[in-house]
Amino acid sequence: MSLRWLVPISASLALSGLLLGCFSDPPPGPTGNGGSTSDAGTGSGSSGRATTTSGPTGATSSADEGTTEDDGSGGLADDTVVVYRTQAAFSGDLEAQSMGDGLIAYIDGLCEATPEYNAHECNFAVAILEVPNIGFYFDFPDLPFAALDGTPIADDGNDFMFGEHENTLTEAGIFADDEAIFWTGAGDMDCMSWEVSMGAEAVTGSGNATGPDWLSDGRVVSCGDQLPLLCTCWEE
Repeated sequence: MSLRWLVPISASLALSGLLLGCFSDPPPGPTGNGGSTSDAGTGSGSSGRATTTSGPTGATSSADEGTTEDDGSGGLADDTVVVYRTQAAFSGDLEAQSMGDGLIAYIDGLCEATPEYNAHECNFAVAILEVPNIGFYFDFPDLPFAALDGTPIADDGNDFMFGEHENTLTEAGIFADDEAIFWTGAGDMDCMSWEVSMGAEAVTGSGNATGPDWLSDGRVVSCGDQLPLLCTCWEE
């Protein structure tokens, strides 16, 4: 079983609005819903992104208990979604960097090309980035979320996306306190659809934040800045 997501999160959304979107039926015509995926790319065969265009239904997933077998990645259970960052940093023109492969295929591929992806023996990776015309769009399995060393972050995809975190990303060791921001583009402030690195700005997420605005609580930065991506991966 998996929980499909289409979660366009605006930097200006308040807690009440997000919770309504999480626990009630979606309003007619939610932002980013039903858009074509052709502009953003379709992703590689190993991409974890969903192809549905349905919005959040208000269903709350319950995480599996998980096994205790050591998979060689710090005692982390096999049935866990790993949260990590790319060690490399990138300017905000991510679509342009894809060289025609498409934004989704490119950013998810960057998350696959990491030690964490291999250490947990993942075969699906998803970057936490708002894709133009789609939003934050993934197909998370119904599993708990944790750092590679086993530090718990969220009980399930619902809690993860809406900032109900047991530990911040800095407390989990994913970011250092003084560099805890990453590209998200929440609210469509996204380097002009991730196309340019000059003359534009983007919203970033904060590794020190929790709550529904964690994906927009980082500072607004120039698209010429070099920042990492936040990644998730799992084994199916």
